[in-house]
Amino acid sequence: MKEDSGQKKVAPTEATKSEIVPRGTIEQSENTKISDTINKLVEEVEVIKSKGYYTGEELLLRDCKEIPCLIEPILQQTGVACIAGSSDTGKSSFLRQLCIAVVTKQPDFLGFKINARYNSAIYVSTEDDDIMMPSLLTKQCDAYNLQPAEMRGLRLVFDTDDLLQRLETMLQETPVDLIVIDTFTDIYCDSMNETNKIRSFINDYSQLAVKHKCLVLFLHHCGKRTEELQEPSKHNLLGSQGFEAKMRVVLELRTDYKDRNLKHLCIVKGNYLPAEYKNESYVLFFNDRQLFENTKNRVPFSQLKKDSSRQMLQREETEQWLSDRQSGMTYKEIGAKYNKDHTTIFKRLQKFESSMNVQQTSTDIQQKLPF
Repeated sequence: MKEDSGQKKVAPTEATKSEIVPRGTIEQSENTKISDTINKLVEEVEVIKSKGYYTGEELLLRDCKEIPCLIEPILQQTGVACIAGSSDTGKSSFLRQLCIAVVTKQPDFLGFKINARYNSAIYVSTEDDDIMMPSLLTKQCDAYNLQPAEMRGLRLVFDTDDLLQRLETMLQETPVDLIVIDTFTDIYCDSMNETNKIRSFINDYSQLAVKHKCLVLFLHHCGKRTEELQEPSKHNLLGSQGFEAKMRVVLELRTDYKDRNLKHLCIVKGNYLPAEYKNESYVLFFNDRQLFENTKNRVPFSQLKKDSSRQMLQREETEQWLSDRQSGMTYKEIGAKYNKDHTTIFKRLQKFESSMNVQQTSTDIQQKLPF
C-alpha cells in the first residue's frame, strides 16, 4: 500500500475553473473582439454614407495628417492623375514598370516609396494587344528576375467596349491599388475641345476611383513640338483645359534633346505638393531593357526646351568663355576680353557647368546598371 503523502487533494473551485481556459479559446475571443470592432466601424461608415454628407467632426476624428499616397509623395492613393508626353518618350514602358513595382511588392518606384495595400493593378492597353504585350512584359520582368507567378496581381485588359462596367466588375471581384488607362484618346471618342464633355467623362472614372479607393492613371499626349519650343507645363496637354483641370496630378515625360537615353520626369501639376517638386525635372536613364532608373539629378524646367537662335549664340559664347577659363584666364581677364562684367561671366559659367554635369549621367549610370 502506498503511503499517504499527507497532502489533501483540493477539488477545483468555480474561480479556479475559470482560470483554466484553453489557449485556442483565448485567441478566438480576441479575434471575436477585433471582428466586432471592425463590424462596428463598417456600420458607422455605412450610416454616414446614407446621410450623403460628413460633418467636420467626423472627418477630423479620422486623425489624418497627410494625403494618403500610392507613390509617396507624387501620386495620391485615390482619384485621377495622368502622365503625358510626346511620342516615343517611353510613357507606356514607364507605366508598365510602375505596375510591376506595385504588384511585386517592391519597396519603391524610382526612389519614391510605394504604399500599396493590395499589390494589385489593372492595365488597360489600347495600343499593344495580347500578341505584343508578352514580349514587352518579358523584357522588363527578366531584368528583375521575376517569375510569371509573381505577376498574378496584374490584370491586363485589351477590349475596351463598355470599359467602365468591365472595370466595376473586376474591382468587385478583387480590389486594386492602381488602374492604368493607356491611352485616354482611345477610350474618349468625342471632341478634345469640349470641356464639359471631357469633365463629365473623366468624372465617371473619378467616382469609380473614389468608390473603390484606388488611383486611375491616364496616359495622354502633349501637343506637337511642345517638347522643342516650350518648357514642361500642364498647358502642353492635348485638348481643352477640362482634362487637366480634373487631374489632381499631371506628370510630363520628355526626352533630353542632347542625350536620348535620358528622360525628364516633370511634375507640372500637383495640388498637394510644395513648389520644390514642380520646378525641376527628375532625370531618368532609360536602358535597353525598357526600364527607367533615377539618376538623382534634377534640371530646371527652363533648361529643357531646345535652344532658339538667340540661345544658340549665347551657348557658343559661354563655351568660349569656358575654354578661356580652362586655359587659365581669370573671370576679370575674360570680362575684359569680351567687354562683359566678370560677375555675369562667373554666374553663367556656374550655371552652364551644372547643366553639363547632367549630360555625364548617361555614361555613369550605364556602367552601374546590373543588367
